[in-house]
Amino acid sequence: DYPDMSGLTAPVLGHFGEEDGFTAPEAARALAERIQKESGVTPQLHFYPAGHAFFNDENLLGTHDPEQAKLAWTRTVEFLRQHLS
Repeated sequence: DYPDMSGLTAPVLGHFGEEDGFTAPEAARALAERIQKESGVTPQLHFYPAGHAFFNDENLLGTHDPEQAKLAWTRTVEFLRQHLS
């Protein structure tokens, strides 16, 4: 269960692996739709050809993807610069 999103006003960024066995891309898209519907905020989602925890360089699941992690980091920094400057 997710909390009520109607009071959300901040920009939202999400990074998801297309091959994620824990959080299916469809679930991420459904959450984004719910956020949009309840708050009016349109989440900025990015999907990568990677599995769950692709950014985690400890690689406990064997899914770390340095190339996709670098792209996600670049997009995160751009997002923060855009919304915090």
